[in-house]
Amino acid sequence: MSREDATERLRRLVEAQEQDPSAPPDPDEGRLLAAAVGGDLAFRWRVLELRGLLLAPPQDDTVAERYGELLEEARNDPDRLAQVRPIGERLRAMQDAGELPRVMLARAPRRHRPQ
Repeated sequence: MSREDATERLRRLVEAQEQDPSAPPDPDEGRLLAAAVGGDLAFRWRVLELRGLLLAPPQDDTVAERYGELLEEARNDPDRLAQVRPIGERLRAMQDAGELPRVMLARAPRRHRPQ
């Protein structure tokens, strides 16, 4: 599949999910396309995928892992970070309510540490 075809397929998935957030996304196809396309469109997909996971969360650390990945991706971009933070608030509220398990995630260092 060409990059243009992948971009168009991902754009259609993103637009469909944005129009109906309650519809379950196709995570396998979306994840593959997002990895191939990258950029803002891929970021939009990952946000939508995580929001979809929160609608029917698995009882493992998948949601927390995806949130950590998204947070890591957005950490140097204030606009993206502003989109991710409310998802984190919802995630913590669901953990507090016992709807999701609490997990601890290891993160990459934020700054270069001199040795």
